[in-house]
Amino acid sequence: PVDSLESLSMVNADYYAVAHNPGLAVRTNSIVYASFIKKYLEKDVIAFVSPRDMNRLALQSILLGATILEVNNIVVVHGESIPSRKNMKFANVWDYSASGLVRDINKMNGSLDFNNRSLATKNRFIVGSTIGVNDECSVNCSLLKKKIDAGTHFFLTQPFFDLSVPDTVNKCLGAMLPDRIQPVVYYGIYILGKNSKIFGQVPESISDQLKAGTDGVDLAIEQIAHLMRRGIYRFYIM
Repeated sequence: PVDSLESLSMVNADYYAVAHNPGLAVRTNSIVYASFIKKYLEKDVIAFVSPRDMNRLALQSILLGATILEVNNIVVVHGESIPSRKNMKFANVWDYSASGLVRDINKMNGSLDFNNRSLATKNRFIVGSTIGVNDECSVNCSLLKKKIDAGTHFFLTQPFFDLSVPDTVNKCLGAMLPDRIQPVVYYGIYILGKNSKIFGQVPESISDQLKAGTDGVDLAIEQIAHLMRRGIYRFYIM
């Protein structure tokens, strides 16, 4: 883990985000590793958590640990489903829905656990959620509304290539919240290499440019520049 800090330190980001067991692999707990980054790089961090692998007791216990470690920015994700194959040696838990976990994290900010018992720890979590963008570049607005009602403070979209995605998100938020201030949205941008593994499909035009030797960083900068010309200034890079 110490070796990875050198490459991270070269990225002048406002926050470093740590994923939750990507690829269903055993990895350092996201909250613990986020704390490690914060300590050594002295930059703020975001930890992803999922209700897929832990029940309510385990999740809230580790979130109390996040408070002690001063990891206050949490993004709740549903989590990739574990395939039902014979060689899989662990199972889905999902004691919470994603919006249910968001709601209970906000209760923890009020010093109450999921049983409405008092917590001694003073929690100050800022809770984020994700916005899924399907292949047709549409958004599940009812699910988005559930997350907002549960107390989501900010959103991250899945990384995308179709530049109409922000319009779709804004239309959905406008319909859900016609008379309320809309939450902050950070838009996901891929930096691709020739053999990058991503969620979803890479457009043929992007694949052709990568095969022709175009740097994935240049393609990402081009996408960001286009969005900035439309007044969008909040991004995260994957």
